[in-house]
Amino acid sequence: MKVFLALSFLSIVSGEYLEGYHLDVPLLKSLKDVGLRSCCKECSAYTNCQSVNYNKNDFSCELNYHHLSGLSGKTALNESVYMDRVHCFTLASCSANFCNLTCKINEKCVLTSTHQPTCIISECDPVDIIPDIIPINMSRLVGIRHSLRCSTQPYPSRQRVRCDTDGQWIRQYDTCKCFSGTFWGGGSTCIECPAGQHLPYDDVAGNASCIDCPAGSYTPGPGYADCLACRPGYYAPKTESSFCKKCPAGSYTPSPGYDHCMECPAGYFSWFPGSNSCTACPVGSHTPGSGYRYCILCPAGFFSPVPGSDSCIECPAGYCSPDPGYDSCIECPAGYYTPEPRCNSSCTACPPGSYQSEAGQTSCPLCPAGSFSEFEASLNCSKCKPGYYTPRAGYDSCKECSAGSYTPKPEYDSCIKCPAGYYTPNPGSEFCIDCPVGFYTPKKGYDSCKECSAGSYTPTSGYDSCIKCPPGYYKPSSAYDSCMKCPAGYQAPYSGSEVCTECPAGHYTPSPGTPSCIKCPAGHYTPNPGSDSCIACPMGSYQSNSGQTDCRLCDTGRYSKVEAAEHCKQCKPGSYSDVRGASSCKLCPVQTYQKYYGEDNCRSCETATVVGATVCPDDVVSTVSV
Repeated sequence: MKVFLALSFLSIVSGEYLEGYHLDVPLLKSLKDVGLRSCCKECSAYTNCQSVNYNKNDFSCELNYHHLSGLSGKTALNESVYMDRVHCFTLASCSANFCNLTCKINEKCVLTSTHQPTCIISECDPVDIIPDIIPINMSRLVGIRHSLRCSTQPYPSRQRVRCDTDGQWIRQYDTCKCFSGTFWGGGSTCIECPAGQHLPYDDVAGNASCIDCPAGSYTPGPGYADCLACRPGYYAPKTESSFCKKCPAGSYTPSPGYDHCMECPAGYFSWFPGSNSCTACPVGSHTPGSGYRYCILCPAGFFSPVPGSDSCIECPAGYCSPDPGYDSCIECPAGYYTPEPRCNSSCTACPPGSYQSEAGQTSCPLCPAGSFSEFEASLNCSKCKPGYYTPRAGYDSCKECSAGSYTPKPEYDSCIKCPAGYYTPNPGSEFCIDCPVGFYTPKKGYDSCKECSAGSYTPTSGYDSCIKCPPGYYKPSSAYDSCMKCPAGYQAPYSGSEVCTECPAGHYTPSPGTPSCIKCPAGHYTPNPGSDSCIACPMGSYQSNSGQTDCRLCDTGRYSKVEAAEHCKQCKPGSYSDVRGASSCKLCPVQTYQKYYGEDNCRSCETATVVGATVCPDDVVSTVSV
């Protein structure tokens, strides 16, 4: 804030700042000894610095030696701040360490321990010339040492000088000396040490003074004061070397000064001679030992996942690397597998009859019974459709159920035999058909139904056996699907009849389906077989027994005046019947009589004067009405 106030004050009083300029945050942050204040202090230290240009964008400082005052000649806008020496002096004086004395050209203003400014010599006089020295541009600051070439004998020679605190040059030697790297052999010249040797000291006499370069260093030519360390990638195996050798491929030196090369460790290589480091083998390759100039690709079936591998890892079961140089093994996709590690080709497709639904597997499960997989590399198994089955695991197709068997739903491991009473005529059935009326299957597993034989039938479909036709019914052949009633006049007295038999004469069946023939009752008869009814005995005849084929005529002395008579009546006294088969009796005529029953004549009686006399008048006369 002190600096900001000072700048604000100066801007108001002097009007030297660029019109409209405002101090922004980056510039305020730079108003330290490394910012605008530092520029002003630097400008104040030089007598010919008239102003300072502080660039607020890159915080750089420009000292204007030829600008006399103010801002004339400047074209900058808001990028820079310009201040003259007076304002810089005022700004710099805000610092507690400001030194405000005007010193000589080779002096500088410093503060004492009590913070009092004073001038001290900072460099030797710029116009001072050192005798016997070839002049060069060099630093003249106090305390700086220089080794300078001499302009006098011996050649080439040099002198060591430094700028002292009094501003004067001080010589180290009384006379010029031979350079380090050379020695004085007498006369006017300095002799250079040969290549491979060096001499780090000045003013040495005699060639025996040159020193062999140690192993790992060299001097490429004559006159070297110090040996040069072999740079990385090179080495010098012995002393007095004038050059360094390149490290062969497969080896390296990581830093200067090696007398031997190190082999690249396992997992690393160096392709080119002169390498200063080894390169890690890229993924998918390795070096099994040290000193390799190139990496070896991991063989098929192996991989290396990280750089710098000294060995390759075998692909686990379920994974493959079909070619050399893999950084990872390829996971066998679903439908494929590898049973062993080190798969070096490609994953094996699951054979038909098996499947694999997951990746990276070592085997393919067999399709369970009731399912199948038709193709290689199946991800799953298909269920056998109805009518088909697989009896065991591992089938590539389903088997048809044979005729007489079926599977009602998918995924069956065996076929079901059609139950008794049912059949399937074709293979691959998913249901059984019930045997129609008149047909049957006695056991399971039939592919066709059997016809009921003559005399038997099935009342509905789906029967496992035939039923015998009941009494009164018959079935003449298997062509019929049901039993028929025997017609009237016929009988089938037993179950399972194939034909009906005629009722014998004297017997009948009054309606169809009558099981057995019925005997004609007494008073009736049937003269012919196959009768559906009996005939009543006519008047004058009778039949006292059942099942008869004819009627008997009433004997003389007897009669029957009704049909279906079971027996004949005797003629009453006073009457008679002199013929067989009479339906009535005759009255005894006049002059005759009959006192007994069942007589075939009348007795003579001249005294009988009435018809139907039962007694002779000679006896008690009685009249019997006929």
